[in-house]
Amino acid sequence: VDPIYFESSYYVAAEDAGKRPYTLLARAMRESGYMALAQLTMHNREYTVFLRPYRDGLALHTMYYAEEVRSMDNFGTEAVEVKETELKVAHQLIEALADKFEPERFHDTYEENLRKLIDARLEGKDVSSVEMPGRMAPVVDLMDALRQSLAKMEGKKPGEVASAARKASQVEEIGAGVPKKGPGKAKPKRGRAA
Repeated sequence: VDPIYFESSYYVAAEDAGKRPYTLLARAMRESGYMALAQLTMHNREYTVFLRPYRDGLALHTMYYAEEVRSMDNFGTEAVEVKETELKVAHQLIEALADKFEPERFHDTYEENLRKLIDARLEGKDVSSVEMPGRMAPVVDLMDALRQSLAKMEGKKPGEVASAARKASQVEEIGAGVPKKGPGKAKPKRGRAA
């Protein structure tokens, strides 16, 4: 299932009388590699959902209907020539950054920064707004940028590489004005037409 159709996720638990069939279904699905598609009514609305094994039980995911997902013609299909050497260096950089997914390492800093900002105001500190850049960032040479990134990553383990990349991308927001909710900060309607 293409993740663009995912909406919300839920844990599915069984009552005492249903624990045996629940366990049987979860185990059979896990061993077969299949998931189940179904329709259910929840909060006065009908949903298409898929049920899948998750850890020792089952998880249920509501899905967007096909008509709720925006269609984009020619999305990402521009004919741009990429050199083999650029592609090779890009692959090396991806391998250097590759690491195991650990969701606990990621969190939404918007509320945290907003609280720091409020505390700073309560303590009488001066808080100013962030000036938006007046022009676009300059275009850089792709190969130079890839080589510089690889040079910085040399000799580091994957976890250290990912940590260094995260630190390099973080911006100190406290005292720099109210942090803005950027793409992905608010709960977006994934791919929905406006």
